Amino acid sequence: MLLLRLIAENKFLSKRSCEKIVEILSIQHFNDGIPAGLPQGVRIAHKTGDITKHNHDAGIVYLPGRKPFVIVVLTKGIAEQRRSNKLIADISRTVYNVLTG
Repeated sequence: MLLLRLIAENKFLSKRSCEKIVEILSIQHFNDGIPAGLPQGVRIAHKTGDITKHNHDAGIVYLPGRKPFVIVVLTKGIAEQRRSNKLIADISRTVYNVLTG
């Protein structure tokens, strides 16, 4: 979480490095977690991962006119990845709604 915050604030290595990292994380192909809980068009740079009954998504969410926020959601013990992705998306939606009023 701290690393993502440093990247979002352009404080990890160099500004150019942070921009490149965000560029790479922005083209993630697995978008059934955090992005699925956000409104269409919200920019997100994120990284997913999973291994037997463990699923996660961590990212930087960019909101117009505001500082970005970092969100990390880890699940454990859910055998069906579709269920854990839905849980991650639901948590993402809740955080987004709280932060945007």
